[in-house]
Amino acid sequence: DFLPRLVAHRGFHNIKDRNDKRPLENSLSAYETAWVAGIQLCECDIALTKDEKLVLAHDENFLRLALDPNATQYKKCVSDLTFRELISMPLRNGIRPPLLIDVLRSACAISDKSQLIIEIKPGNEAAASALARLLLRHPDLRHSVATIMSFDAVTMHRLRNELSILEVDPTMPRVGSSRMGLHHRVTSFDHFGTMNGLLSSPRVHSSSDFVRGGGIGLSLSQAHLEPSSPELATETIMSKPKDMPKLMLLTVADPPKRPCENRVSVGDLSPVDQWLKSEEGELDGVYLQFEKSMMTPEGAEKLAQYADRKQVGIWGHSGVDPDDYKTFEWLVRRGNCSFVNTDLPNNFKKEVSVRSGSRSPDYDR
Repeated sequence: DFLPRLVAHRGFHNIKDRNDKRPLENSLSAYETAWVAGIQLCECDIALTKDEKLVLAHDENFLRLALDPNATQYKKCVSDLTFRELISMPLRNGIRPPLLIDVLRSACAISDKSQLIIEIKPGNEAAASALARLLLRHPDLRHSVATIMSFDAVTMHRLRNELSILEVDPTMPRVGSSRMGLHHRVTSFDHFGTMNGLLSSPRVHSSSDFVRGGGIGLSLSQAHLEPSSPELATETIMSKPKDMPKLMLLTVADPPKRPCENRVSVGDLSPVDQWLKSEEGELDGVYLQFEKSMMTPEGAEKLAQYADRKQVGIWGHSGVDPDDYKTFEWLVRRGNCSFVNTDLPNNFKKEVSVRSGSRSPDYDR
C-alpha cells in the first residue's frame, strides 16, 4: 500500500557515481530499471540546452559524470550546449544524457503507474517554460508526470500561470504579456518537445533580474507576479487544468543558502500557506526537508494535519539523513506523506521487495 509513495531519487542509481553496480543517475536505464521493478515514482532534474531541448541533468555541467573528464565540452554549462554536442558527450555509462521526452515515453510504455517527479533548479525559468510547452503539446505524456517542484516559489507560480493561460488557447500570441520564457522567438514542437512558431515567448524578468549581483532565485517578496495587462489578469484567474501534474514548493529546514529558499520547521508549518498562494491561484503542496523531529509522535501529527489539506513530500541529504524502510513507513503511515525520497540502499531495496512482492533489481548482487 505504501509503494506508490516511494520516490526513487534520480532513478535506481548508484549514489557514488559508479555504473558497474547500478545505472548512472538521471540515465534512461536508471528509470526504466526502477519502473520495471515495480517502483512507480522516480525523481529527476532537468535543464534546457542552447537549442531548447529538455535534458536530464542535476549539475550545471556534466563534468562529474563525464566519461572523459579531461574533455573541455563536459565543463560547459548545459545551457551553452546544443543537442548535437550532447550526442558527442557520452557519460560514464557510455551513453549520452537522455532527453526528458524520451524518459516520459518510456514511462508511458512500461506502465500507466510509472511517473516522474521533476525538479526545476532555482532561477531556471526557461526550463520551466519549455516544460509547460512540452506538456501542452503532448497531452498523452501528462499522466507520466506526477509532480513538478522547485525551491523557487516564483518559478512555480509562474509555471502554474503558464499552464493555465496556455490551456485556454495554445495558439494565442502572448507577445508582451507572457510571464514565462526567456527568448523573443521559439522555433515548432518537434520530436524533442521543442516549440516551433506556435507560441511566442518574449523576454520577461528572470530571477536574476530581481536579485542584485545576479543571485539565483528570489523570494516572493522580491517578485512581481501581477499581470502586466487587464487582459492577462482576466485570463490568469483560472484553475490549473485537472490533468496537469501537481505543483509543489521545495523548502529547507537548514539555514537557506540561496535567496529563493524558504525555511520552515515541522513544528510550525503555518508559513507555508502564504508561500503556496498567489493572486492567481495556489500550488498543490510542499516538499519538506527531513527533520529528526518528524520521527516523533508530535512531529508526525503535524505532518498528518498539514497533509489533510495539501500534498506533502519529504526529501533528505544522501548519507546524512536516515534512508531506510522504517523511516519511510513512519512518514507515510503516521505522517500521511504523499512522497518520500530515497536512494534505495541495499537494505531498503530488499525490504521493499519483500513487503511489496515486487522483483528487486539485481545490480547489487
